[in-house]
Amino acid sequence: MFKRSSSKSSINGGILNLVRKKKALWRAFKRTGTETNYNAHRAFSNHLSTVIREARLVNEKCIAEDKDTINLFKHIRTTLSGSVKTVKVKDAAGMVNDNSYTVADIFADSFAKVFTLEPLSRMLN
Repeated sequence: MFKRSSSKSSINGGILNLVRKKKALWRAFKRTGTETNYNAHRAFSNHLSTVIREARLVNEKCIAEDKDTINLFKHIRTTLSGSVKTVKVKDAAGMVNDNSYTVADIFADSFAKVFTLEPLSRMLN
């Protein structure tokens, strides 16, 4: 069986072998400097890009179809270009807060005003 890459789940041992072959073709071109070796390297490099793109698409499709949402959210968080930041919210005094605990309390108070629990005595009658 092929060894998998530890950094990306879509890159398996077969693709790693293709990357090594691309590197060998590049070394052959650097050693000889011939246009034939350069063209072979470029053609293989284009082929490898297609293989990697298709492997990534298959992997993303499997993650999207998986019933375990943890893998989906993990994939989304790792592919985001920027870091996820805490929202800045104004409190009752009008001060802007970016402390996650304060923001959580403000959201909890806001949801408590909108979503109130009905007393059980009404439901039993």
